[in-house]
Amino acid sequence: MQFDDSISQSRFIVAQCRMKSGTVSGIIVLDITIAGCMIDRCSLSFKPEQDLRIKLPGLEFVPAKVLWVEGDKAGLAFARPLYEPVLHHLLKAVGKAPIAA
Repeated sequence: MQFDDSISQSRFIVAQCRMKSGTVSGIIVLDITIAGCMIDRCSLSFKPEQDLRIKLPGLEFVPAKVLWVEGDKAGLAFARPLYEPVLHHLLKAVGKAPIAA
């Protein structure tokens, strides 16, 4: 099964980010796959290779690494891929359904 994992501008996932210092801040997930996500940094400072933890709705904080930063956006890679049913649940919550492969 393949997922339509692009979240339109009017649909997004509100998440939390915990920095290594322990500071927790809100972020907006703009796009998500089982491997990682693209976020709106919400004025937070990120650098490539930076380790952090991200809390998606209904999940515990999961380890992630910053892959890139461009403008107000950043790309994160999850330390372990999300389970497809978890991704499906997150996408369903913002109105995106899986599409047949």
